[in-house]
Amino acid sequence: MRSARYLSGGMLQVQDVEVRVPGVDGPAGELVRIPTADIRLSLVSVRRMHLVVESIVLNQPLIRISEDATNHTISVGAFNRPATGGKQQEQMKLPSILVTDATIEVGIHDTRTHEYRATGSLNLDGKLLPMAPDEDTASSQPLVPSEESYQIILTELPQAQSESEIGVVRPIEILGRLGIETGTLSLDVTGINFDTDRSGLLPTQVREWWELIEPRGPLGSIRFIVDADGKYGVRIDMSGIDWTMPHPTCIERQRAG
Repeated sequence: MRSARYLSGGMLQVQDVEVRVPGVDGPAGELVRIPTADIRLSLVSVRRMHLVVESIVLNQPLIRISEDATNHTISVGAFNRPATGGKQQEQMKLPSILVTDATIEVGIHDTRTHEYRATGSLNLDGKLLPMAPDEDTASSQPLVPSEESYQIILTELPQAQSESEIGVVRPIEILGRLGIETGTLSLDVTGINFDTDRSGLLPTQVREWWELIEPRGPLGSIRFIVDADGKYGVRIDMSGIDWTMPHPTCIERQRAG
């Protein structure tokens, strides 16, 4: 963080916030970069010198998700998972978080040379809303219902479209839940359409599958889950799409590179 300054009316503004992934050097290790964040503090808490954050606005944040070209692991997986159990900590009220003009960038990196290459990006607006324990959302079931969580609501910003994409491409929407204590995550992604080039947002192995079977049409949804042990799972609703069954020689040729 480069600087922070207190403004009138309980507003605190911080600039150039960066969160890096431990053990990952170069651009791939930069998980989050926030040029400016506007933080609203409770005026009562300011007077009592026990600061309570009511809301946060993140302006043009960059979230970078990079895949190791060697072992195909995702950079964010290098974070240690929060410890569970033990003495329960005092819970504080979670602030609401508004995200404006965010960029989710997906890429691939080489851990030996520290080279990084972006393969796709997504621009979104949205918000993270505090949820009480046992509160549910229509989009996804909570993974740990006994903990406080954030409801995630993100929508892709309008993009310029070619004539062939008009009426075909609809905004990607991401709905889900993030557990604060355990780091559990459940996301439902809708709006993925195989008639457009979205393959750059996919991991390498999935992207190779994409190119091999040549899918066409809209996906129902993609559910992405991370449990309390840091294990990942993906469930894809493929109803309604057309795809090509490749000849075995094509599969062998692709595997051989």
